[in-house]
Amino acid sequence: MNIRQTVYQLLIDVLIDHQYANLAMRKALNTYDAATRHFGSAMVYGILRHYNLCVHWFKPYLHKPARKKEEILLVMGVYQLKYMDVKPYVAIDETVKLAKPAYRGFINATLRNVSKLQTMPPLPSDPLDRAMIETSLPKWLLQLWSSQYGKEKAIELASNTLHEAKVFLRWNTLKIDPSSIRDPLVKPLNDLCFTYDGNIMDSAYYHLGQCVIQDKNSMAIVNAMDLKQDMIVLDGCAAPGSKTSQMAMLMQDSGSITAVEYHPHRVELLKQTLTRLGITNTTCVCGSLLDQQYADHTFDRILLDAPCSGLGVLSRRPEMRFTLQSATLDELQQLQSDMLDHVASWLKPQGRLVYSTCTLNKKENEKQIQSFLNRHPNYHRLVETTIFPDSTDTDGFYYAVLTTG
Repeated sequence: MNIRQTVYQLLIDVLIDHQYANLAMRKALNTYDAATRHFGSAMVYGILRHYNLCVHWFKPYLHKPARKKEEILLVMGVYQLKYMDVKPYVAIDETVKLAKPAYRGFINATLRNVSKLQTMPPLPSDPLDRAMIETSLPKWLLQLWSSQYGKEKAIELASNTLHEAKVFLRWNTLKIDPSSIRDPLVKPLNDLCFTYDGNIMDSAYYHLGQCVIQDKNSMAIVNAMDLKQDMIVLDGCAAPGSKTSQMAMLMQDSGSITAVEYHPHRVELLKQTLTRLGITNTTCVCGSLLDQQYADHTFDRILLDAPCSGLGVLSRRPEMRFTLQSATLDELQQLQSDMLDHVASWLKPQGRLVYSTCTLNKKENEKQIQSFLNRHPNYHRLVETTIFPDSTDTDGFYYAVLTTG
């Protein structure tokens, strides 16, 4: 199977069968050489981010909506014609070959028409309608961000989702002294956070457990917990374990962490991560947080990194554009509320409960916390922060630090 056939199948897997793009690509591209893998990955992620824009190029030539698989082929062809360094005849011919015989004439004619265009068909004048095409985000999400953060910020957030997400890493000081590193491939951002010019998964740093993949902004959430040695800590939604391992590192692997995770396969991944990093103070519990029972005032610190809509990580998960539903956000808000109420009595007086999400939605963030405080007057808010994605291509997060007494 050539790389374009593989890309076409991947797009079907993601856009029709709703598979995760990164997992599907990891399996489908591993037999190709590095350059071909890069080409395939760039095409898949580029198409997911620019899908609506590609449709906009060929839509004037359609008399009726195309079937989904043929639409995907047209998008593949347009993306190569307009956004990749591919010769027009190669982009068209290779795309036509992927079509069923009955549709090859239609695909060929449409792509040849697009190839002759020097400029894109006019975009809508309304800023949100234009952003919907340029960023492939649903209109309701742009309207949500506009109502909560203002139209200008909404468009900025939408544009940020088009950036390729960087891979940030954190040193594991249980196994290595970051100040000792003299490696030109390592690009330090601060004492713990760095980027790596290469595939970190192939490095000795990773295999020896000396580092962990973690977004730079994510690290601020654990720092806000103000952890000390020998504390008793609950991580309520623990996998994949980057925050859990950061907690253990800050505690110097002392005290105890109870890490709760609902999905059995993610519990296994969490255990593997902790073992690789040499962490021994953490007990992994498989099950729903809502099914766990602990005595009142058990924990010095609680982290509730709650299930959320993930609107802060759209640059890292571009396929989410096509599965987001506004109704899902309402369901998640109830789950978040139930989890907060469930853990509220387990915190010791003057302890810290940190609620965090990787979403940008005030109903899941600021309003969720205010509602909790209204229900639990013994709690008060110490810190509340929304971290927006920025020019360094980080993810977006929210966290609130709450305490009692």
